[in-house]
Amino acid sequence: MPDANDAAEYRQAEGNRPKAVGEETHMTRKVTLSAVQPPLLKRDTLEQARAAHLEAATDLLLEAASRNTDLAVLPEHLNMVGATLIKGEHRSQAETLDGPFTAAIQRLAASHRMAVVLPIYRLDEAGLLRNSAVVIDKAGRVAGCYDKVHPTQGEIERGVVPGDSWPVFELDFGRVGVMICHDNSFVESARCLALNGAEIIAWPHVQSGWGDVVWDITLRSRAIDNGGRRAGKGTHCRCLLRFANAGFPARRTTAALDPGWQRGRRELSLPRAGPE
Repeated sequence: MPDANDAAEYRQAEGNRPKAVGEETHMTRKVTLSAVQPPLLKRDTLEQARAAHLEAATDLLLEAASRNTDLAVLPEHLNMVGATLIKGEHRSQAETLDGPFTAAIQRLAASHRMAVVLPIYRLDEAGLLRNSAVVIDKAGRVAGCYDKVHPTQGEIERGVVPGDSWPVFELDFGRVGVMICHDNSFVESARCLALNGAEIIAWPHVQSGWGDVVWDITLRSRAIDNGGRRAGKGTHCRCLLRFANAGFPARRTTAALDPGWQRGRRELSLPRAGPE
């Protein structure tokens, strides 16, 4: 069994090893992240629920902006929660990228120079229903979309079509990847994002199930598996974030430094790219 002397020797060896390009500790960027968790607001109609959640999210995003947030992340399919929908309504009620819900968040992002991950049910260019995360940059532009690769059986029955790629989005402060809810049940999700160069991985979700017990275990595992590992020149996955959805009480209410756990607001340092 390893003892304290073994650990000390490892730390000394790790401290003395040659640093990879861009890994020098003084070459860092400070990034401020905010997990935005509005309450789950029940309404009679989806239109009313959307308006209520947009208002609640806007208030919290403004608070995040006042704290100089670089990236704020909202809960899963925020434009489709709070009202009971029958089969078929999810597709008919989903928005395209130019819909009013996304446009409102884009305006806020641009006004406050804050990037936002906005998860929505959307219709893609082919008219397919997707569980997506829209990544909006600080200028309010859509940097791109991630489509959930592992929808649940219930989502598939509602018509959600799985995505088939793990994009990473280059924002002004770093490279951001997203995995949504059930994606975290598969170890390959975080690993694919890390291999594709993600430095920050956001995890919006809406679920109950095993709750905080399984989230704590699996997210720590994903962070430990991928955090700080070098997957090729200039690719680091430094921070795996846990962004909780509305409606499920927070076990912790402030940001924690534990691997794989994030609440509220946190600052971190990312390595700057070194010379080629």
